[in-house]
Formats: sequence, C-alpha cells, structure tokens
Amino acid sequence: MIPPPLFRSGRAELSRFPARTLLLVLALLAGTFCPAQRAFAQGGTPGVTLGGTTVTNGSHALSVNENSTASYSIKLNSRPTGNVRIRPRAGASSSITLETASLTFDTTNWNVAQSVTVRAAADPNAVDESVEITHTISGGGYGSVAVPGVTVTASDDDKSSNNELLFLSLQSVTLSPAFSRTATSYTANVPNSVSRVTVSARARDSTATVSITPADADAVASGHQVNLVTASVNNIRVRVTAQNGDVKDYTVAVTRAKSTTPSSFSFTDQTGVEPGTEVTSNQITVSVETGSPAISVSSGGTLLVNGSVSTATSVSNGQTVAVRLTASSSFSTKKSVTVTIGGVSDEFSVTTRAANGNANLSSIGLSSGTLDPAVSADRTTYTIRVGSSVNKIKVTPNTAHSAARVKVNRGSYAASGTQSPYIYFPFRGSLSRFAIVVTVRAEDGTEKRYTLRVSRQSNDAFLSGLIVSAGGSELVLARSSGGSTVAGFDRRTTAYTVRVPQATTSVEVTPTTSEPRATVRCCIGAGGQVTRDANGRLVATTVNVQTSTTVLSVVVTPEDSGAPQRTYTVTVEKTSKRVSVDPVSLTVGEGRTATYTVSLAGAPTGTVTVTPSSGNTAVATVSRALTFTTSTWSTPQTVTVTGVDNRLADAVSGRRTTVTHTVSGGDYDGAAAATVGVKVTDVPTASITSTNPSSLREDNLDGATVTVTLSGAIYVAAGLDEDDFELASAPSGTTVSAAVRNSA
Repeated sequence: MIPPPLFRSGRAELSRFPARTLLLVLALLAGTFCPAQRAFAQGGTPGVTLGGTTVTNGSHALSVNENSTASYSIKLNSRPTGNVRIRPRAGASSSITLETASLTFDTTNWNVAQSVTVRAAADPNAVDESVEITHTISGGGYGSVAVPGVTVTASDDDKSSNNELLFLSLQSVTLSPAFSRTATSYTANVPNSVSRVTVSARARDSTATVSITPADADAVASGHQVNLVTASVNNIRVRVTAQNGDVKDYTVAVTRAKSTTPSSFSFTDQTGVEPGTEVTSNQITVSVETGSPAISVSSGGTLLVNGSVSTATSVSNGQTVAVRLTASSSFSTKKSVTVTIGGVSDEFSVTTRAANGNANLSSIGLSSGTLDPAVSADRTTYTIRVGSSVNKIKVTPNTAHSAARVKVNRGSYAASGTQSPYIYFPFRGSLSRFAIVVTVRAEDGTEKRYTLRVSRQSNDAFLSGLIVSAGGSELVLARSSGGSTVAGFDRRTTAYTVRVPQATTSVEVTPTTSEPRATVRCCIGAGGQVTRDANGRLVATTVNVQTSTTVLSVVVTPEDSGAPQRTYTVTVEKTSKRVSVDPVSLTVGEGRTATYTVSLAGAPTGTVTVTPSSGNTAVATVSRALTFTTSTWSTPQTVTVTGVDNRLADAVSGRRTTVTHTVSGGDYDGAAAATVGVKVTDVPTASITSTNPSSLREDNLDGATVTVTLSGAIYVAAGLDEDDFELASAPSGTTVSAAVRNSA
C-alpha cells in the first residue's frame, strides 16, 4: 500500500497524521540530511572486524603458498561519521608483498567487508617465511580505533622429492644384483642355519624417511631384525618417503635353504617292567625338510623302521622309527639305548619293577581232610582235620603273589601251586607234636612260615548220656543186660524202653555225645520241637507221643564223616501203672531225719521194687529199697531221709539235693515216680540272757523273759516254756548258754 504524500500542492498535508507519527518522520528526515546527526542516531561503538584469518590467543595469522596469493577481510563495526581509510603495511620480506594499498569505508559501505590481498613470490630455497602486517586507520570518527595485526607465513613449495636409498644391506648376506640406487628389486640366498637377518638402509636425502617391513623382530638387538622361515621366500620391503611425500619401495626376496637336520623327537621311558621283558618304544615320525639323514642305534637296541626290524643307515621324511630293548634281568634296574637321527638324539630307557615283598598264602590245597580256618593274610597257624583212618597227606600251597615260591617242610622251593610229596604221620596216638611247616619266600627274599597242625577226626559215635523226661521228671531208662532188665544208661547199649502214664502227650529227649564234635539227629520221624545251642548243635528235642508205643531214634554221626554212625532207640510205652510219692518236698536239720511215703496205684502182677537214690549223699542219705508184693501193694511204705552234718555254718537257704526212684518188677517196670526235693539246714545255738539272772535256773525258765541270738539275728520272746530249751551250762555271771531244742 502506497502511503499518501506528505506534501501536496507545495503545502504540507499534516493534519491527517497523529502527532507521534509526525515526530518520527521529522526525525528520519533529519538523519538523511545531517550526517553527524545520523551517526549519533546509529549509536554504535567504533571498531573493526577481521575475517579469513586464524586466531590463536587473540593473534591473527594467515598462510599463503609460495608463488600464490591469500586474502583476509576487514569491515567496520559501526557507521562512521565520514570516510574511514585503513592502510595495511608489510614488514621487511624478500618474498611477501601486499597487493592492496588501502581500504576506504564510508557511511554507506561501512559494514561491507573489504579484502586485503597478500602475495608470496617464489624463491630458490625451501624455507618458509613469515612477515607481520600492521594497519593504520583514520577518519570518520575511527582515528583512535586499534586494528589488529596479521602474521603472514609463506609456505615454501621447494621440498625435496629425493626418495632414493644411499645404501641397502643384509648383514653377512650377498644381494643380487649388487645394490645401486636405481635398482629396486633384489634377491638373496642364505643357508638353513641362518634364521634371522639384520637389514640396514639409509636415504640419500636427509629429509627423507625410511621404513622396513616386516617389523623389527627384536627390539633389544641392534639393527632391524627379520626372522626367516624355510621352504618359502621371505620378502623384505624398504620404503623411502621423500620430503615432498613421494614414495619408492625397494624389495629383497630372501630364500632360506631347507634343513637337512630333522626336528627333535622324544621316546617315552617305561618303568615297572618285568625283568627280562622285551620292550618296544613308542614310534616317532621323522620330520626333515630335505635329504635323508643318517640314523644309528647304540648297543643293545634294535631299530624298527615303519614297524619292521631294519638295518637302515638313513631315513627319510615321514618314516616312523622305534627301538626295541630287552629289560634287565634284575629288579629296580635301568637299561637304556640312544637313537641318533641326523645329529639329533634321544634316549629310550626301560626300568624294571621293584621286587615284590608279598609272602602271603592265598589258599592251601589238601589231598585229604579240611583246613580250619580258611587262609587269611594275618594268620599263620592252621589245623588240618583228617579222617580217623588217614595217615598221610599232600599239601599244595598257593601264594598271593605269583612270583613268590614255596617249600613244604625241608623240601626245595618251588613255584606256587606245586603239590608236595606225601607227608606221613602216626596212624594212632596223639598228633599234638606233629606239624607241617610251609615257608613262603617273596620275590625280594622276605620269608613267612605257616604251621599246619594235623588233627585226626574222631570216629567216636557214642553217647555219653541220654535223658528222657516227661512233665519235668526224668524217666527211668530200661535196658536189657545179661538176660535181665536193668535201669540206667550205658553208652554201649543202644536199645531202651521208658514207661509213661496214659495221659502223657510228649517227652523230652536230651542226648549228649561222647565226642563234642560229633553230631546228633534225634527222634527221626516224630513231630515236636528241637532246641539247639548257639553253635547250632542239638540240645534237646520235645517229641509227641500219641500212640501207646512210640519208637524214637537218636543217630550219632562221628566227626569223621566216613566212619560208621551209631543209632540209639528209645521205645516209649504208655501204661496205667503209676507210683505215688508224698510229699515231694522235705526240710531236714543236720543230723535229723524226715520221711515221705511211696504207694502203688494198683495191684501189680508181681513183686515191685522201688529204689530211692540220693542225688548227693554228702547232703542227705535215704533208707533202703521198698518192696511191694501182690498182697501188700496197697500199703504205703516210708522212706527215711537223713540230713548229713557237715560241721559248718551253712547259709540260711541250706543245702539241697533230690531223691529219685527206680521202679522195676511186676508190670511196673519203668513206671514213673516223682522226684523228692530235700533241703538240709543247720541246727543253730542261742545265748539266753535273763532279766533276773539270779533266778535263772533250768527248772524255773517257765515264764522268763529271754533274748535269743540265732546265727547273728536277735529274737525276743516272753514266757518261754522250759521245754523249749536244754540248759548246757549255768555260770555265776549274767549269761547262760543253751541249745535250741526242736529247731528243725
């Protein structure tokens, strides 16, 4: 939109504008036509700004290439009051000049940057040159403003392009062709013994740099070290970089000769080998780069090439080599052999094991009999049990270690498992002093002796006792002897009869063998219960007797199982005939007597004899046997028991024994009769103290109060009858002695 003109027809049309707008317009018009007022209105601070320079810590710098120009700019920071002139001035320099003489800024271009151009002339040297550019400023209110200086550096373009070597060498190695600065490719050959070379090189121009590839293999050693490998070309590059950056590479191709010396090898030594054993080493593979190296084996070894015995004097790469050696015949001894291939050697050794010190037996074989107990390492004494008819034996000792040797008695040492000749011993009599000695000698000489005592097994198949009981009472065994029936067991008699009441349902049979090692089987075919001891030996057998007659068999097998067995038979007959005993328990004082009665339950068919027997006649004795006839059988008869005085003070419990009965005759043979238990006690003495000693007399004890001491115990009684005591003495003191009457 075009604003309306301020003036029309030469007359200002001002009435249409607000007062504030008019003031602004007037002010603008004043600035246009009055420069001083215009600068004032600008309100800036005089100053200059440089551009296109490098500022470091407030200092300005400019680089210019030789034979070229470079520029930097200057502008004012605020509108001047008039024209401002800036003159640059260069310091003394042979090559750097200013192409801009001065710069002029006015009120219209003050903020437009103007350039200062610097020229660097070419010179023959290769040295950079620097000069300081200063500035003077004047006019337009800027006369007092400081303009920063500029340091101009002319970069010389005359750097060296020389990238040639002055010399190149490999220590102790000849290059082909010989080194020249114009040749860049070389070759060299070294023997296999050379595994590293030292490379030396220097540039012709001191400003050039030299680098060598591969890198230095040894930073400590002097010179540049390069490791060489065999069977391939080792390339070494020497690079020269000129001052101006131009690069030239020199190469040396070094060929290291293949080795005729094989790689090292190793045999694995062997230990713990059996003496005299032939041992073959592990195989090694020949590794050589070229040639066929010589091979040799020291004395005592046998060479094997590719697994076969060989007499070869040289080998080739890839062949396998082993050596065979016979171990020493002694224990703990080392034997070795050396194999050399192309100057490289290794030893193969074989060490025999230590001698074994095991002198133990593992078992003992016998041609007859059994060994007791079984062989164990911690036992050296054993018993050989042979049959009753054996009088010779062969012994076969077996050692725990196969290398140990054995001998029996005074024989020669032989290998384990060698059977001895027959060893004879007495056919009869004691063998307590007879022994077989087995000596084991271990590999290391250690000896151990074993003693084998011979025990002839018994052929005794007798019983030493046979008890048959019923209801806790022992029954009478009846046997035939000389045409008569007698009671009691006899080891030589094998047939017995016992009688039991009709109500009896079982009997207990207790056999005892004469030889403890004999075995017994009781009551074959009869039901019942068997009792055995801790060793499994039969103690007793309870046998059922259901029928009127039961036959029991007791079979004795001797220790010598080859000897004959012996069989005892017991016929159990049930009968209604019985003998009564009353009472079955008695107490009798020493020197005193007691009685019990015996009677028959029914009439006998003939005379019946009941014979009482004391189990211990030193405790009690019994009267004679009782006879019952067919006419007197119903009358009970008395048995008198007499206590035996042992003249000693016995325990309060007394001494005890039993009275058993044997019944025979009529139809009462073997009839059961109860056992009577007998207790025999002491007859004690007593001391009697009267409360009125002066009146204590034998005839006036009636009603006296006395103290009675019996066997250490004190009894007090009042009003004792004088018949209870028998006066022994009556001293004048306060105490009298008396014996207790009827104390039993």
